[in-house]
Amino acid sequence: MNRIAQVSKERLEEFTAVIPPKPPPYPKPTIVWKPPPTNMLKINFDGAVFRKENRSSVWVVFRNFEGLVLASLSQ
Repeated sequence: MNRIAQVSKERLEEFTAVIPPKPPPYPKPTIVWKPPPTNMLKINFDGAVFRKENRSSVWVVFRNFEGLVLASLSQ
């Protein structure tokens, strides 16, 4: 191994030896949809912005207390 490669390898080992270890990733929480109380409605919505296209979108879903979809919209 030539001298430049040897020194490069040593410096890389020194550098990586002082880098603190990455913390473990946090587990993603499990989100479970629950219906609303009796005789109530639940409205779920979400949106997105598409900057390159200069557009945005929105989605809406209305559900009753049994979880049945009463109406929905995407625009």
